[in-house]
Amino acid sequence: MNTGIFWDKVFQKLTEGFEWLIRSVELANIRVQTRIGRTSTVWFPFGAYVSFNVTKEPGHEDIVLSVDCNNSGAGLTLSCDISRGDGVILSEGPRRSVPAEQEAGQAVLEWSDEVLDYIRASALLVTSELRSRS
Repeated sequence: MNTGIFWDKVFQKLTEGFEWLIRSVELANIRVQTRIGRTSTVWFPFGAYVSFNVTKEPGHEDIVLSVDCNNSGAGLTLSCDISRGDGVILSEGPRRSVPAEQEAGQAVLEWSDEVLDYIRASALLVTSELRSRS
């Protein structure tokens, strides 16, 4: 499988979760600026995030939900968390290690399903944190 196409599919799935979370925040009547993004480097072949900004300070995110895939050479380490703009981690999501000798595709897809569940379960935390800053 073309890895670029594979990561595109993972990002599309996660974006649906990110957009659901944004709608949940907006339904709570919180005026917020949001941004969904994706990154990729040699050591981090995939990263995705949704950021929330209620303080309106340029370049400052109040809350970030990030999803990361680290290629350590020995395999992939998949993780996600929710943090404040100052770097304090509020919640850690599902983690998974995939050894290099294992085909990663199915493991990554299963993990991304767990991340979607984590996103949905985190709506109250994100909303509460943003409300305390607005």
